[in-house]
Amino acid sequence: MVYSLFFLVLAFVLVQSTCFAKEVMLSYQQYGRLNQPANAEASDNWVGLSYDRLKEHSGGGLSKIAVDARYYNGNGRWAVSVPELYYRKDRTNSHMAFGRQILDWAPNEKFWLLGELNPQRGFNLLEENQEGVMGAKFSRSKGPFQVDVFGSYLYAPQLNPGYAIQDGRVVGQTEWSKLPPTKVSYNDAEVPLRYTLENPDMGKLIFRPTLGMRLGLNWGSGGVSVYGIHKPESQVRINATGHYEQDTVEQAAVTAKPFANQQNIVGTHVMQKLGQVELTVGGMAISPEKKGDPDFQFEAIKIQPVYEDYVYSYAGAAYKSAYGEISANYIELMNNLNGKEVMLGKTTRWRKAVGGKVDYNFSDRFVFAVSYRQDLEIGDRLLTQSVGYNVSKSAKVMAGIEFLEAPQKTSFWASYRTNDSVYTRLLYNF
Repeated sequence: MVYSLFFLVLAFVLVQSTCFAKEVMLSYQQYGRLNQPANAEASDNWVGLSYDRLKEHSGGGLSKIAVDARYYNGNGRWAVSVPELYYRKDRTNSHMAFGRQILDWAPNEKFWLLGELNPQRGFNLLEENQEGVMGAKFSRSKGPFQVDVFGSYLYAPQLNPGYAIQDGRVVGQTEWSKLPPTKVSYNDAEVPLRYTLENPDMGKLIFRPTLGMRLGLNWGSGGVSVYGIHKPESQVRINATGHYEQDTVEQAAVTAKPFANQQNIVGTHVMQKLGQVELTVGGMAISPEKKGDPDFQFEAIKIQPVYEDYVYSYAGAAYKSAYGEISANYIELMNNLNGKEVMLGKTTRWRKAVGGKVDYNFSDRFVFAVSYRQDLEIGDRLLTQSVGYNVSKSAKVMAGIEFLEAPQKTSFWASYRTNDSVYTRLLYNF
């Protein structure tokens, strides 16, 4: 704990001395576990440092930098995220932006925690914080029409929640790290797995193409847009292979190797304002490439990702005022899944779900927030609730609860259903 505070304070001093920034926040959170997380490596508390700065420059320039870091005292691990880091140049009817930036082409993705177009920050899979996509974006508007073009050949994957390999075991840095299987069925018997990591070719992992476009038609109180993008998936995939050993202990020696997989996303989004109520409806189709890693050589034991196409439709209504926001949302998976058990890779987070959230400022000091999501088809339920009190202009105290229910083991959320907790958080803005 002492060392973590020392390094975070040191980082703060360096940021202050180099950037003369005021947008720095130091935080500490303590969990009260309602269940024992499936990941035994999970920590009961963390210390965090965040830096967030939006600066205007002469000549129509704008820069944004946001960096988050957490140190988990229980296991001594770090989590770092750079959600946004870009420079934008504005002109009369157009702008160019370079760097890591959040694409606002599918706004409902944020509430439903999808992480497809924009990655999630991943410190906590119940939070809505997003990371941007690395690249250059050109936007131009003429009358009611707008066009965005985005391109890149540099891939910055979502790094959290992270993993490490220790003594042949894969361990996670938080309770949100979904661990790979510890056993495999081989010759009609359950055999324990011992992992080693094969480092990928960093050039093939990082230098990946991204190209997308959005076309929009806007009117006074709303607009419609269509978009398509070819990009790497937000998170890297993993192949694993191995062979059966009986030399000293009966086990399967498995080598795991990460690789980047491309995907295609197309979608549409319609928004209409009625007074202070904003109505949205749209859809998104995600189709991952199924090429795998051609350089990876499989042995007798094969553990491969499962690739699924997802087609979502969604709708929402939000009431916004000076005191906060109230919203109601709906999402539905329109296509059928293949039903395979997902060992490595991802699966849909929702089949047919409703949800809502309230962010309300009762006063300058007291704030309240609650969000609820329920899958009507498979019974998943997620609830987060928090209250905050501003002790001063710089200091804030928060308390909250996180609750998950996932009755079916094939659900995405089933791996995290023991992560129920209450927490207290202390925050200080410099």
